[in-house]
Parts: sequence; structure tokens; C-alpha cells
Amino acid sequence: MLVLHVCHGPKENDCSLFNIIKYSNGRVVAGVVLVRKYFGGGVCRSNARLDGKTVVITGANTGIGKETARDIARRGARVILACRDLTKAEATAAEIRRDTGNGNVVMEKLDLASMKSVREFALKVNATESRLDILINNAGIMTCPQWKTEDGFEMQFGTNHLGHFLLTNLLLDKLKNSAPSRVVTVSSNAHMRGGKIHFDDINLEKTYTPYSAYGQSKLANILFTTELDRRLKGTGVTAYSLHPGVIATELARHMDVSFGLGFTLLKPVLRAFMLLFGKRPQQGAQTTIHCAVSEGLEEFSGQYFADCAPKKPSKEAQDDQTARRLWELSEEMVGLKKDLAKAESAAEAIRKDTGNGNVVVEKLDLASLKSVREFAAKANGTESRLDILINNAGIMTCPQWKTEDGFEMQFGTNHLGHFLLTNLLLDKLKNSAPSRVVNVASSAHYGGHIHFDDINLEKSYGPIKAYCQSKLANVLFTKELDRRMKGKGVTTYSLHPGGIHTELQRHLDASYGWLFYLLKPVFFAGLVLFGKTPRQGAQTTIHCAVSEGLETSSGLYFTDCAPKEPIPEAKDEAVAKKLWELSEEMVGLK
Repeated sequence: MLVLHVCHGPKENDCSLFNIIKYSNGRVVAGVVLVRKYFGGGVCRSNARLDGKTVVITGANTGIGKETARDIARRGARVILACRDLTKAEATAAEIRRDTGNGNVVMEKLDLASMKSVREFALKVNATESRLDILINNAGIMTCPQWKTEDGFEMQFGTNHLGHFLLTNLLLDKLKNSAPSRVVTVSSNAHMRGGKIHFDDINLEKTYTPYSAYGQSKLANILFTTELDRRLKGTGVTAYSLHPGVIATELARHMDVSFGLGFTLLKPVLRAFMLLFGKRPQQGAQTTIHCAVSEGLEEFSGQYFADCAPKKPSKEAQDDQTARRLWELSEEMVGLKKDLAKAESAAEAIRKDTGNGNVVVEKLDLASLKSVREFAAKANGTESRLDILINNAGIMTCPQWKTEDGFEMQFGTNHLGHFLLTNLLLDKLKNSAPSRVVNVASSAHYGGHIHFDDINLEKSYGPIKAYCQSKLANVLFTKELDRRMKGKGVTTYSLHPGGIHTELQRHLDASYGWLFYLLKPVFFAGLVLFGKTPRQGAQTTIHCAVSEGLETSSGLYFTDCAPKEPIPEAKDEAVAKKLWELSEEMVGLK
């Protein structure tokens, strides 16, 4: 037990601040030093060298990230400081190079609040670095006001969790190829105080508080580490999350904005508390360094650390089902939904069922214009012809998410992704004429309207409203495409497949929360009784793709294998033309 007597003046009970300072000489200062040392926490004892290794550290221009980078550089590694502020990062890199004698400390631009920036950073690392041995997800934001990221996510969840989630996934192949390698994610014991994953309100639009948002993001860090460890078993990549301690760094810089006068009044008390009991950045970096370099930690992969030792996190942080659910939601939110394995399984089943070995799989993410362009470039480069293009993929009634390019998710995926894809493949379709383009729309277009003054529905978002607009866009796109393809041998059709129980409804619980949970039994009972099977739902698509004699029906809207009248707006040529021109601008085709 540590007991400090710093309140004894020359007279009994003489404990005024003046007399403490006057009579204790160096005792107060010594006491503070001893208290700070006592609360300084664990120390990384490893002498491991990292010569020839490459380490990426996010948020490394200040605080514990900077001290982590300094230590790693001393061990001989190539250190990449991944930072938003390049001016600060370059100053930090120069300081570390000078301090450690390691000239292999570089900085790269990374803004974790931008999925575009994360992808650009990962692309550069994957292209230029021969290896990646340690990824330290250190950057973070704490208790800010109700801000949103560039992609429309709640700022703390988007930066602290989703940014690092996407970054780690994009660098996984490099980490696997460099195994044994490690992923270290800086969390916080804040996850224990009210930390909960609000699946029904992931962006906390209904119940935002700065601290609950921070707690959720830090819980997400731990759950991410748990699920990452499960998925990486046997690959040689291990994962660790940690609490660095209570440290006076720039992380708390938003508290005065979030809490106003209350924080201003308490600031002197908090500073005194940090002086007595808080860690210095160098002390706060110790657990990160321990998880990154200490030998023999492989058996602790997936665990949560504090003071350089495993520690039990909150009960929710140990829930494997929650970890898996968060992973799947995060994949969707950042546009990483990994359906290639599922697609290959489906392709194999089709090959086996039909005896046709010419069924192949290619990667396409319609929520990423980059992915659309890559797919189209490959198809144009490798395929000798294209006779039928079926634009079938879609997303329905999701929360207010954005695509990688910043578009409202449903409009961006259901319409813009297919719009760009079709245009990029048009020459191939023309050269293969007679050919067809089939767009799967929906009767939901009857409730739709194209909001030209708010195309991303930022002023008036509703999950159904957004879905209806995207499906109306499918019908209008088909109409205008038909007009432009007259005489070129390419015909076009849009359609409603029917009410079908598929994965398309998977976002309803995230959008409507407890209300949908209450209505779910009734909703799905209705689909079972009155809905179509997937095979039945595919019939109109197949009809439009292969039936003879449909050329005179090009540009029309179909239901149950027959033309059907859409809403008046869907037949408005001026609206169709205006949407086409806007879409060209949005996807960069103009």
C-alpha cells in the first residue's frame, strides 16, 4: 500500500496550501511523482528487435500513438505514421528519426472519418510495401458533439470502429503474407460504462450522447478484435485490444465543445486529477507496445489487455454472437460484404445442377464506382461478347447509409451503380446485338418520386422513401436507355419480380428497430402465405431476358411476364432525360 503524508506542517493540523508549500519543501513534488509512478501502470519488458519489419500506426502524430511510434522506431522497424494532419505528422516523423537514429520513419495521409481516404491509404500500402508485420489501430476521437463522418456515420463509431475495421480488412492479405503478424487495436475501459451496440440505432440518431457514443465505439473495438481473431485462426495473424489507461492527451479536446460550461468549470479539477493519477503518454503507450512486440502472446490472441496483462472486459464484450453480428453489419456499412465465397458456392451448385461448366464468379460492389469500373474493364477486356446484362442486385430499406462515393445507399447501389455499369458495357452490348438489358425494379416505384432538389434525401430521409425513389429510377433509366438505343440492336426492359422472401429484407430491423421486431412474425407470415418463392420471382426476369418477340416491348415495365402500366412519372420522358443527365454527372460520365 502506498501512503503519502504531504499535509504535515511544523504545527499540528496546519494543512493550508501555503504551509504545505512552505514547509514541505520537496515533499509535495516528491509525493506527486510517487503517485504518478504508482498509477503509471504496467511496462513492456520486451527487448524484441523489429529490424526488417514494417509497422503501420494510425494517429501517430501525438499522444500515445507518437510514443508508440518512437518505441517501435527504436527497435529498428520501418514505421509508417498514418495521420490526417500531414504537417504535424512530418514534424513528428522528423523528431522520431532524430531521436532514434532510425531514418525509416515515414508518414502517409489517412483520415479514418473518410472511407475514401481509408481505401486510398490501403491501396498505396498494398502497392508499395513489400510486407506489413504489425498494424496498430491507435487513432481515435472522444466525446465529440453529434457530428457525422464524410460517409454519414456517427463520428465516433465511424472513426474509432468503422475506419479501422475497413483499414484492417483491406490490409489483411498483406498481413497474412507477412505472418506471423499482429493487429493491435486501442480500445478503452469506457466500454464497461454503459457500452452497448445499438443495432436498432447504430448511429445513435435517437439517443445520442457524447459518452454513450464513445462507449459504443470502444466496445466495438473489442468485439471487432474477438471476431477478427476467430476468422484468422490458423493464418498466423493474431489480434489484441487494450485499454491504455487514463492519459492527458489531445483525445479529450472535444469535451469543452460537447459539455460546454459544465466542463469549463470542472477543467481545473480534471487537470489536477490527471496530474496526480493520469499516465503520461509514454506510460500510456506501454500496453500497446507490449501487445505489438512481446514474445509468446499468440495464445492470448483475441483478448483484451490493460497494464500489459490480459483483463476481463464487460459481459457484452465477450458475446460471440454480438461480435459476429457487428462484423456483418460493419461489412455492409463500409461496403465490404464478402459475398464471393457465397457466389462461388452458388456457381458450383448451378454447374452441378445444369451440367454447364461455364458459370464463373467475378467481384462487383455496386456501392463503389471504383469496383464497377474495375469489373467493367475486366469484362470488356476478357469477354468476346455480351448478349444479356441483367441488373438484378439491390438493397432495400436500409438506415441512412452512404456509398463509398457519398451517395445515398439505395439510390447509389440500385440505380447509379447499374447506370454506370450499363454505360461502361454498352459498346460490348452493341457489338453483340441483338442484345438486351434487363433492370429489376419493383412495384415500390408506385410510391416513388425523383427528388432532384435533394437526390440523396439528406433533408428528408426515410428507408422506404429512398427505396421507392431508387426503383422509380430503374424504370426511368430503362425508358431513356431504350430511347438512346433505338436502331442499335439493344433492347431494354424493367420489371417487378413480385413479393418474395429473400435477403433483400435484411435491413428492416436496423431501420425500424423494435417496431419491426413486433411486426416481423406477421410480415413474414404474409410472405409465406402470399409471396413468391425465389424461383417464381425470377420468372419475369427470365422472360424479359430470353423470350422471343419482345423487341416491340422495349422500354416497357413488366409484371408476371407481361407489360404493365407504371406510374405517370415513370413514363415522363422529360424526367427520364433529366435523371439520365444528373446520373451522368454523379458517376463522372459527363
